[in-house]
Amino acid sequence: MTDNPVPNTRILKVSEAGDFYRKHTWPYLRLMGLWLFRAGIYPNSHVRIENPHPGVLVIQIQDEVTKI
Repeated sequence: MTDNPVPNTRILKVSEAGDFYRKHTWPYLRLMGLWLFRAGIYPNSHVRIENPHPGVLVIQIQDEVTKI
């Protein structure tokens, strides 16, 4: 595996979910892992996800919770 040029970069696979029989599916992206803790995102907190333009998602912490 090659090193990422930016250490906080992750490459994830976009899966699909939905009704495969009727071919009505949509993109599905799952985020989990220790790197979310390192980014300041903790369980039971809220985040805001914005889509300023196609291909870009911005995730921001909406509120702070007590760190475990």
